[in-house]
Amino acid sequence: MNDIEVIKTLRVYRSEKTRFPAGTVIRFRATPPVDLGHNIGIVGRETALAAVLVDYIDKAGIPQQAVVAVSNLEKAEVE
Repeated sequence: MNDIEVIKTLRVYRSEKTRFPAGTVIRFRATPPVDLGHNIGIVGRETALAAVLVDYIDKAGIPQQAVVAVSNLEKAEVE
């Protein structure tokens, strides 16, 4: 296996284990951030296998970030 094949294999492996890759539009389920203004956010990046960094808008309309458990998220249906 050459370097290119290894990278392709690892990218496939990573995408299969990641439910919410960076850029996924999400909604909070059970425990949203206390200052959540709208129930929608965008995944910034994975922080661990079971958590992601989410960008969202707070009640004051200011962008914020939170580390959120994957179990507290669902993919949002948006256009």
